[in-house]
Amino acid sequence: MKAFNFLSVALVSGTVIFASCLKDDNNDNSGVLPLIQHSWAVDSITLHNHTSAIDTTAVYYGQVADYFNFGTDGNLYTQLSGTKDTSSYFFLNTNTIVLIHGDGARDTGIISTLTNNRLIGTSKKMTNSTDYTETTSYLKR
Repeated sequence: MKAFNFLSVALVSGTVIFASCLKDDNNDNSGVLPLIQHSWAVDSITLHNHTSAIDTTAVYYGQVADYFNFGTDGNLYTQLSGTKDTSSYFFLNTNTIVLIHGDGARDTGIISTLTNNRLIGTSKKMTNSTDYTETTSYLKR
């Protein structure tokens, strides 16, 4: 149950910090699409919660069946710990992405590494002026 709760929080707080492209005419993201539009296995997801009182970090290590699949249809299909989800996504620029969840909530993230076999991205969600949750996903192909 603890793993499921962690994953639920991680997904809602921006774990899925990657995106494909609903092409923006002002930004040329065409070089990113061939790299990201694949199915990625989950190495790990790190969730760091910072409050004025305490810092905590939790790490989820991917299971064999876990994946992030960035489709060419503008949807991100995920499975984490047996729970499937679908969201839409797009790039703001070559390393800033937006994920739109089914309820309309949006998460924005930064891709720090994107190669043929590695994808690392981080999102930070402020809960007030000093407290935040930062999620980093480490994916591989």
